[in-house]
Amino acid sequence: MNKSTLASFFLLLSVLFSELNAIESSPQYVNNVDTLVVYKDVPGLAPSDKYSIRVRSALTNNEWINVFAHKCYNRANELPQDQKTANRLNYHYQYFTADWSHTYGNIEMSKNNPVEVEITLINGFQIDGKAVYKAAAHPAHKVSKQPEVIDGKIYFTIDNPGQITIDINGQMDDHHAEINPIAPPPVSDGSQSFPIHTISLFANPILDKPVLDNPNIVFVEPGVKPSSNLGTNTILYFKPGVHNIGRNFTIFANKTYYIPGDAIVYGTFANISGSGANIKIYGSGTISGKFIPHTNYDPEYTGDDKSWKLIWSVNSTNFRVEGLSLMDCPKHTMNLWNTGNGNRETFCTWLKIVTWRSNGDGIGTADVVNDCFLRTGDDASYLKGFERKRLVFWRDVHAAAFHMANMSSNLMEVEDCDVIYNRSRDVIGDNGAIFHQRGEGQPGVQKVNLVVKNFRSEDKLANMPVFSLVSGTVGSSYSGILFQNINVESTFIKQVIEGSAQAPWFGGVIFDNVTFKGVRLTEANFKTYFNTNEYVKDIWFRIPQNFTISTNSNAAQGSVTVSPVQTTYIENSIATLTAAPIAGYEFTGWSGDTIAISNPLLLKMNSNKSITANFNAVGSKALIINPTTNGSIAVNPAGASQTTNSTVTLTAKPAIGYKLDSWSGDVAGNNSVSNLNMDADKTVSATFVKTNNFAINCGGDQYIAADGTVYVQTPTGTTKTGTVTGTVDNILYLCEKSANAPFSYDVPVDNGDYTVTLKFAEIWFTTAGRRSFNVAIEGEILISGLDIFAAAGGAFKAYDRTFKVKVTDGVLNIAFTSVINNAKVSAIKVTNDLETSIGKVLQNNEISVYPNPANDKLFINSTGLAITKIELVDYTGKLVYSKNSLNQNESLDISGLVNGIYFVKAYATTGLYSSKIIKK
Repeated sequence: MNKSTLASFFLLLSVLFSELNAIESSPQYVNNVDTLVVYKDVPGLAPSDKYSIRVRSALTNNEWINVFAHKCYNRANELPQDQKTANRLNYHYQYFTADWSHTYGNIEMSKNNPVEVEITLINGFQIDGKAVYKAAAHPAHKVSKQPEVIDGKIYFTIDNPGQITIDINGQMDDHHAEINPIAPPPVSDGSQSFPIHTISLFANPILDKPVLDNPNIVFVEPGVKPSSNLGTNTILYFKPGVHNIGRNFTIFANKTYYIPGDAIVYGTFANISGSGANIKIYGSGTISGKFIPHTNYDPEYTGDDKSWKLIWSVNSTNFRVEGLSLMDCPKHTMNLWNTGNGNRETFCTWLKIVTWRSNGDGIGTADVVNDCFLRTGDDASYLKGFERKRLVFWRDVHAAAFHMANMSSNLMEVEDCDVIYNRSRDVIGDNGAIFHQRGEGQPGVQKVNLVVKNFRSEDKLANMPVFSLVSGTVGSSYSGILFQNINVESTFIKQVIEGSAQAPWFGGVIFDNVTFKGVRLTEANFKTYFNTNEYVKDIWFRIPQNFTISTNSNAAQGSVTVSPVQTTYIENSIATLTAAPIAGYEFTGWSGDTIAISNPLLLKMNSNKSITANFNAVGSKALIINPTTNGSIAVNPAGASQTTNSTVTLTAKPAIGYKLDSWSGDVAGNNSVSNLNMDADKTVSATFVKTNNFAINCGGDQYIAADGTVYVQTPTGTTKTGTVTGTVDNILYLCEKSANAPFSYDVPVDNGDYTVTLKFAEIWFTTAGRRSFNVAIEGEILISGLDIFAAAGGAFKAYDRTFKVKVTDGVLNIAFTSVINNAKVSAIKVTNDLETSIGKVLQNNEISVYPNPANDKLFINSTGLAITKIELVDYTGKLVYSKNSLNQNESLDISGLVNGIYFVKAYATTGLYSSKIIKK
């Protein structure tokens, strides 16, 4: 099909569709599952005098189609000036934005169906006397092809439904009406700024429209005010054109009100006292309050403002408002009050709200508010209900995007929203914010469950904060708020969290991956971006973890209770543990992850906890062994309860690659075995440290079992000879391996170069013949098929092998494979080359290095030697600092080094002098 034929097909399709519906002026283009609906005319309504809009896609055969360009504007200057107050309001229109306008066009489109958009300035309109020279889309991520200017026209592409605003010549991005206006304000007192003329494309998803031959439809002719009583009919359908229903048009349960994109309805819809069940008001058309005065200037107002809101309902269940443009609201735009049963009952989706008047709030109460555009002269939305998702905010004057007073405790989710313009009428915009709690609501700290995530404030000139959480002396603060994955592009004004004695912000607020111009908010820089007071503390900057408590006790001696009773406990919360001994026993203390004697025990939950309550028979003493890492403590006789004045033997058992550094508590020193007199309750701790030079030794023809018993091995078996004494903290027990079973050891060491010596003092066999086995060190087989021969009952002796290896992962692995039946490796010696080559004390006291450990500065003192160069290397041998020549008593700045072990190399005329230091 050629282009001409295809165009004729689409034209015919449009004509057939128009004839079928008879009342629509909007062509609908369809190709399989893809649809594009273009509202090109509103009969009887003049289009915008500033912009024209056209669209095209594959569905239109790439032919441009006109989109009707509505215009909504601030009428402050066209109204009489007798109600102008304090240079701020005129008939309640914000004078700050007088003459500002918002042009918009409506289409409906399928997902993943690219549509190209053209915007043209018409009637000689220019911005600050200039032709179009640049354009930008907001939110930027909602367009698939960014705007470009071609021959004075703007072109961009969208693939999916969304609300797109185009900034032309930097009206939004480059200028602020109160700080650097595009042109001087038109009035001398400065109360009115140079107008901004906005242009938006509002692309709805495809809406399900009423079937036109449905006998339950009542059609409304333009210029005819319909009856609100539909009788048994269920649908009120406003035909294309201009309608005026007046204030307080009554709506009823189980009715649908449809306004197509080529219709505009002036008036308000209200369900004030009846049932609000199963009501739907929808379409791509416009409801406008342009000709309804604000309550302050309406003689009919008697104190109840419900019918001055474009849509109002009470007792609402399954009440839906979808797709509409709600313009120039006389007061609040909408309140949908549900029945209060805790369910999702009221829904606002794909709405576009533009208001210019003070008290021009957006959506006050609705359970679900998704995919809406909110440009309001006052609070845009309230955090009441269940969810607020994919919203776009334009803030002109003051007040909140999300008003936070009287939040409820049900889960409220705010997700994937954009702030494209966030300006105040004052240079310092401290009278509004995106998330705004301003000292209102029920006094005190209120528990809520608010989750805000994936939120973008892209206005680089914003002078209103995103966060202004102020409880005041009579208002609320909140506990239970998470702000996650939020980026703010302006730091012109500080954010605010301020509490009071009655309502402090003490915990319960989490900023997780919140960034300002890409800089992540942390505890360290919090006050760079936030103003606070003394009633703010325990703010989190990541999501806290949840931890568990495991309690243990001897049920025959006593029990433990935990309060509050929970499966998990949030990080840093406090749990109370209470020990209760039974008759004949007394509580002696807590052991496990916390050592204490207080009862009850207040336990701070900063990790998973395993806690044991210890009890003694009355007259005995408690022995509490603190938990250790890299080793253990053997107790003989075993038990946490010991006879008064008895002697207990404690043996330190270091893990492989560690040694005992010291005892603490009621035992001192560093002997591996210590005797303890139980003349009182005792608490003991042991500290183990890594050792890089150690022997793995089975003691010649004898070996030491893990319990410290010494055995002698013979061809026919083993004989116990005693127990080990002295220091054994560098012994690796490598004995009693089962026949032909491979075995390996992972030894914790510092990274570096090592010399490993395998010393085979004796290898026993139970049968005669040749045998072989392999040894792998750090994954490399270094002994392959070691050939050993022995007669039956004999032994192969005295075989040594030495290897060089490098450790890079903190673990030295030694593995034996194909082990001979009853073979015994008697000794392995491991030496760290780096330590042995340069880790010596500087000779003859000619050069000294201090302090050690060091923190910020390291001093090098030479007595009579000229130092030509100083180098610092880390434990892997990497050079981290170098300096040629050194003055007497000169210090080195090591504050930038990470904590750890380093080696100082001092080059002098007489040689190289070295020392090991610790940086803390």
